[in-house]
Amino acid sequence: MWEKSNFKVDKKFQKNLFYSNHNYWATREMYENSNFVLDLPWLDTIIPELEERFDPQFALGWNIFRSGFHGSNIISYDCQMNKNIGLDESNCNFYTSNINKLSILADEIEHIIKTVDKNEIEYKKLKIKNLFTKKHTYLSRWNFIISKLIESKNYEF
Repeated sequence: MWEKSNFKVDKKFQKNLFYSNHNYWATREMYENSNFVLDLPWLDTIIPELEERFDPQFALGWNIFRSGFHGSNIISYDCQMNKNIGLDESNCNFYTSNINKLSILADEIEHIIKTVDKNEIEYKKLKIKNLFTKKHTYLSRWNFIISKLIESKNYEF
């Protein structure tokens, strides 16, 4: 998807970027083998509003659940919705800048990548995989969504 958006990457960093064969979702192997997976929700500029009105299961994208389930070392936005699904400093790296100031965000993410050592990466990958395989399976997320639809006054079978 980055390639389709004409996003240019400095040649010296090209070896660090991985793309799925179909240029869509990453594969299990890509999630498991990467040192970092950046969860960059485009919604981070409106997360305070979302947190007041929506359950994180609806507001967060599938990528955080997919990468967590496969045991990725995640870098994600520091917000209450992520904390509500069990992300914390022991299993996730957080950035606090939002996409309104990309240069500040890029510096913050670069700092995280440079300061996390290999042992911490492996520890966080194990912790996140344990969290997501116990609490956030694909089936449990769909069961949650369906139960909310059934409870809704606006939805009838």
